[in-house]
Amino acid sequence: MDAAEFADAFFEQQMGRLQVPGAAIVVVQGDRVLYCRGYGWADLEKRIPLTGGTILRAGSVSKLFTATALLQLHERGRLDLHADVNTYLTRFQVHAPGGEPVTAAHLLTHTAGLEENYLGMHAHTAKGLVPLGDFLARHLPPFAEPPGTIISYNDHGYSLAGYLVEVITGQPFAQYVAESILEPLGMASSTLDQPAPPALLERLAAGYRCRRGGYHAYPLDYVNVAPAAGLLASAEDMAHFVIAHLNGGTYRGRAILAGETLELMHSRQFTHHPRLRGRAYGFSEWLENGQRALFHDGGTPGFLSRLFLLPAQQVGFYLALNADQQDRAAQLPRLFTTAFLNRFYPQSGSDAAPPVPAAGSAARARRYAGYYREQAGYSSRTLSKLAWVPRQLPVRAKADGTLRIGGEEAVEVEPRVLRWRSVSAYAVFGEKPSRQSGYLFFGTGAFRKVSWWEARPVLLGLAALFLAGFLGMLLTAACGRELGALARGALGAAGLLNLALLAGMALALRFTDQWDYFYGLPARVKGLLAIPFLTTPLAAVLLAVAGMAWSGALWTPALRCLVTSLALLGAGFIPFLAYWNLLGFRQR
Repeated sequence: MDAAEFADAFFEQQMGRLQVPGAAIVVVQGDRVLYCRGYGWADLEKRIPLTGGTILRAGSVSKLFTATALLQLHERGRLDLHADVNTYLTRFQVHAPGGEPVTAAHLLTHTAGLEENYLGMHAHTAKGLVPLGDFLARHLPPFAEPPGTIISYNDHGYSLAGYLVEVITGQPFAQYVAESILEPLGMASSTLDQPAPPALLERLAAGYRCRRGGYHAYPLDYVNVAPAAGLLASAEDMAHFVIAHLNGGTYRGRAILAGETLELMHSRQFTHHPRLRGRAYGFSEWLENGQRALFHDGGTPGFLSRLFLLPAQQVGFYLALNADQQDRAAQLPRLFTTAFLNRFYPQSGSDAAPPVPAAGSAARARRYAGYYREQAGYSSRTLSKLAWVPRQLPVRAKADGTLRIGGEEAVEVEPRVLRWRSVSAYAVFGEKPSRQSGYLFFGTGAFRKVSWWEARPVLLGLAALFLAGFLGMLLTAACGRELGALARGALGAAGLLNLALLAGMALALRFTDQWDYFYGLPARVKGLLAIPFLTTPLAAVLLAVAGMAWSGALWTPALRCLVTSLALLGAGFIPFLAYWNLLGFRQR
């Protein structure tokens, strides 16, 4: 395997095109490092090259260390993967719908059923960090589904898994991982400590986002969900972890897991359907070119990463970038993976035959049509609920029964099972009356069909109605001289403030850096959320004015109808805001 030639050519071709400041790659085969190198810059301003020894933030690749830690405790008889986590928790308890137990196995496969809440996950300073147990006691999100129903990627669930390590061992999570995983593997340039040791911080790359043609560095921040995203590591160190996972849990004679435990960790533990990819403990499956791989991605401000294993081939790699997931650079891990597989493990045999529609597929297609939102990352209690509206996935039925899902077409080849036209992969609709009813599954993602009133076209129509109404308030206030000062003032103020809220929230959702929300509600958003405290009493004033106009036969009937309609619209805006968690400053 000529990994060096392949990697050099790939990064030379792709880094400039995708605006990647720097990258590190390590490729492992068996118990040997085939290639480890850095490309580009660790620090653009200081012109420091990025090397295999440069430390980068690993983001959610940290979850693999958390999963390894729990499998160690399972191996030692200190943790039952299928026992209720409340057996171990003392400070707080976890209560799922229907009283069903949440287990460590659920947490490690993202099937606990928890919603997500990104607000407050990160802190600007080390002083802003909250101890793991305190953070989870206050911030654990509600449940969307009973445990074991769907896969819904979740940082809080993995942080709870890390907290189990603390409760069971009596050690801080970072200390346990250092003593039981990092030190045995010789990973001296890796840490979960916050703040990291100064000697490691000196070697930490700057993390960048590309904006308006220039690179902007993110300041180093801290994570309250360290078991999910707190690891700092070099590519050279990550090679040791990859080798252990390819060699029965052992690196240079030191075992972090027994072979049978590692096999359990790598085995598929949950899938929505046998035709789809599933999840192992920590890892997600990757199926391409006839290969079954295990992988995990990471993303944190200014950094991207991917750890990828081909256990049957005893080959793996770790890739890390100091670029952000909001940029074009986010395409690079996928492009590298596909190029790697095509180069060294190309697809054998001819392409699969075109999909053939199943009997009755045209009739069923109409039932599947609608709008779907991904469950991972969804929060029903915070304003991030609104952020998922633009990301809704439209499913449209064509006359021949073909379904257009987003920008791709799929054909139902058997009841509820679809095959994409563009690739030999599948999508599946949840079966009624199972607990997965109302879901569309593909990859390992779960997409829930939204009610008609939550569908994007309906909400855009409502927004347009409110927009027209608030403009009408301003126009009526400007032109309706006979209304009197109170009515004109209330109409003008309500219209102007509500327009500012609508426009401001749209701009905030569109242009605010997504990482700003990880520290809590941004100041500009808090300012917008203060507006309803003014417009709610104004709506009451307008309703009162309209009532007096009718009882006293003030103005013309047409003007009374107009003001009443505008008052009702202003009042109706209040429950609309409440439904989307825009009344008050709700952060959990």
